Amino acid sequence: DGCDNFGMQWLQRLSKDSIISCQAQGQDQKQDLEKDTPIQISMEPADILLNADLSRRIDAVHAGAGRLFRVRTQVGFLNVHSQPDNPHRCDNVVAQLHEGQIVQSVGPSEGNWEQHSGGGWSVREYGGFKWLEIVDDI
Repeated sequence: DGCDNFGMQWLQRLSKDSIISCQAQGQDQKQDLEKDTPIQISMEPADILLNADLSRRIDAVHAGAGRLFRVRTQVGFLNVHSQPDNPHRCDNVVAQLHEGQIVQSVGPSEGNWEQHSGGGWSVREYGGFKWLEIVDDI
């Protein structure tokens, strides 16, 4: 058993004189770490799953999940689509967002589309207009 890439990077950032405690096969161990020296840590299956889930969430945040957007409209609303496709399609509209409403991205962007907390996908920018504007002031 060993740490995944994220865990290994974290451990390698520890200073030369750091000491960590880890649980390996049910026994507490303390190990001195030398700078940039990899360390092997045995983890329980639940810890491995939790670590993998955390790594996926970190990757999602780096890909854009969690960003806040303010809705801007030209016609009073912005359509929410079930799939990122043509913004003029009406057969896949599942909801509408209104001027000034705040939504949060829930995954990585796909082209010019954002999947968000409003229940689907909306076009971020289209026809030279920013329909979803990144919020920096909340």
